[in-house]
Amino acid sequence: MSQLEELLAVWLPRQRWFSGKGIPIQRVRIESRYTLVSAGPGGPDLNVLVVQAGQRGLSSRYQVLLGSRPPRSLPPDLARAAIGVCQVSGSRPRVVYDAAHDPQLTALLLERFTRGGDAERRGRVRFRTLPGTTVEAIGPGRLLTGEQSNTSLVYGRDYVLKTFRRLWPGRNPDLELNMALSGSPYVARPCGWIEADLSGHSTPTTLALLQTFVPDATDGWVMATANVRTLLDGTEADFGDESARLGRTTAAVHSSLASALPTDVLSPSAAGELADAMVERLAMASAEVPELAEHAPRVMEAYADFAGLDEPLPIQRVHGDYHLGQVIRPASGWVLLDFEGEPTVPVRERQRLSSPLRDVAGMLRSFDYAAGFLLVEQDDDPDLAWAARDWARRNREAFCRGYAEGAAPTRKSTSPCCGPSSSTRPSTRSCTRPGTGRTGSGCRWSPSPPRPGRHGCPADHRGGGRASTAAALPLSRSNHRFTASRHPTITSHHGVELSPRTTRKPATADEQPVETPEKSASPSTGAKGTASRSTKAKASAAKKETAARSTKAKPAEKKVPAARKGSASGAPRRRPPRRARPEGARRRRVRQGRARRRRV
Repeated sequence: MSQLEELLAVWLPRQRWFSGKGIPIQRVRIESRYTLVSAGPGGPDLNVLVVQAGQRGLSSRYQVLLGSRPPRSLPPDLARAAIGVCQVSGSRPRVVYDAAHDPQLTALLLERFTRGGDAERRGRVRFRTLPGTTVEAIGPGRLLTGEQSNTSLVYGRDYVLKTFRRLWPGRNPDLELNMALSGSPYVARPCGWIEADLSGHSTPTTLALLQTFVPDATDGWVMATANVRTLLDGTEADFGDESARLGRTTAAVHSSLASALPTDVLSPSAAGELADAMVERLAMASAEVPELAEHAPRVMEAYADFAGLDEPLPIQRVHGDYHLGQVIRPASGWVLLDFEGEPTVPVRERQRLSSPLRDVAGMLRSFDYAAGFLLVEQDDDPDLAWAARDWARRNREAFCRGYAEGAAPTRKSTSPCCGPSSSTRPSTRSCTRPGTGRTGSGCRWSPSPPRPGRHGCPADHRGGGRASTAAALPLSRSNHRFTASRHPTITSHHGVELSPRTTRKPATADEQPVETPEKSASPSTGAKGTASRSTKAKASAAKKETAARSTKAKPAEKKVPAARKGSASGAPRRRPPRRARPEGARRRRVRQGRARRRRV
């Protein structure tokens, strides 16, 4: 490694945004270096480094904003940002440091957005702005210190530049979703972005995102935990109105994403595969934290219910990492931030469609975290613990109530073949299969998710194919097939046994409901119907007795059946009994109703 790479190997693990903490770095390699600002031999230089860090055979890519100055010229306020002294370019050594702390270089970084020339759009590092957007150079940027995975610079009360530290090839979802939501009052308006071409990849990679700054806003986590702390004073904490409003805002954002970006449905078979992945993830968590094993049966019950779904599940683009720390509260209402998802996951996986309930579940869990945060520094107090749990329950219910209210008036059709519907009335539009342009007639959609047989369209419109559902599986798939009836006890790859308390077994042929004539007969038949059936039974018995007497009088010749193909003894082989399919409650009621009408 070069001198700079050796310095970075020591400096990287100390940064908050470095995701490989606790794992030794085996090697560091500078993949690319882009010079953005060069002030000559005596001035500061600004370079963008794309660094690969190797740990345990895996390589991660990071972005480093590197500033360099001549020795003994580093200002005292930048001493804490120093990385070391080495040769960057040329023969003279220079002091290298984190340029995000240098006001002079951050001001020059924003100035690059104002040029707008061909060189800014065609260079190795490109500064792009949205059509109709004008960026003004307003001075240096102020570094925000509360972030974990990225670095943000605030320019006055106008802009915020978010630099993505963990890099993956492709357009970052934060840029993609914010552009789709541009004009919405629930997101910060995007102004531009920085992109570069990584070696070996033809798709531009997003380096930073420039957005309008939302002033006088409070972090959602700070608001929630401050409200929980009022429980220490013995007063009742009321956060329900804000939770309900946050639920309505979340529903509005999901509706906008579904209108602007592609949607699909997750078929029941793909839902079973997703349950497999969740089982594997539960096993991994239980192996790392043994205390979770006692809660695994209850979780497995929920997974079993999910795997037994017989209706398609609507999927779309979602936030992906939704919690109270991803929302802020200005005077106008809630605003959502950080649509990039989990930074440690590749961009291609973060762009996959998922259920909007994933974001709902993340926020519900965040309310539990906010309530539990109060109990960490407190002694065991049953009354306080009950109050914290009650606070979390009330705010979860308020959030779900607000989400339902926000989704009801603008509910979009979950059918992949019926376009968006502005109301809950059934739609009579022509059916169009996504991605094919095929149309079918007679497609009517009701607000409930579509079931097999309810559409007049081909069955594969409901997302039954692998091509349309594979993108909805964000987790890794396991090698076993999750079926509660086949695997009452599952042993994962990590040696942890996970078993649900109850397993649901499909109905067999013997367990299918049998309709006897006596129970299902129409009341109008009465005793007359019973008498006619008894008369027929007597006549049938007499006929059988007569046939038996004639057989005794003249014995029939014994016939030897002809040998069949594949049978050594010549005896006919019996066809194996047909396995009964488990039928749903709705189909069973329809069949029973038809049988009653035929008898009447």
